[in-house]
Amino acid sequence: MSKVYSIQICKSHRAPMQIVKQAKLISNLGIDQDIHSSNQGKKKKRQVLLMDIETLNSFDLPIGIIKENITTQGLNINELKLNQKIHIGESVILNVTGPCEPCPRMDEIRPGLMNDLDGQRGILTFVVNGGIIKTGDKIKII
Repeated sequence: MSKVYSIQICKSHRAPMQIVKQAKLISNLGIDQDIHSSNQGKKKKRQVLLMDIETLNSFDLPIGIIKENITTQGLNINELKLNQKIHIGESVILNVTGPCEPCPRMDEIRPGLMNDLDGQRGILTFVVNGGIIKTGDKIKII
């Protein structure tokens, strides 16, 4: 079973992620109060970044360090395909917009991490249907 392992929100650029027990996702915008939400309703490639705890553990990285919003368990994030839909909890549906390419900030965490994470930094998504998600919510691929 795939589930939400952890939820993180970033309120401003370069600020540390804040772990929360639940978050409100808004259709066409992103996560309420997160810096990556779009307040203009424009479809952005990145509204919500998903990463799996298994990959984080394999690189000995703590939750939220690579700026993911949702950390999953039991779901191989890096195998998700463009435009696949992800159902979380009661009502949230995310659409996969593509892989998250590692940026130079990864090397600030640990030298060489940008290259190490190539093809494994998680998946970017767009909020199709909003709602509240909570730690422990089930995740299904539609």
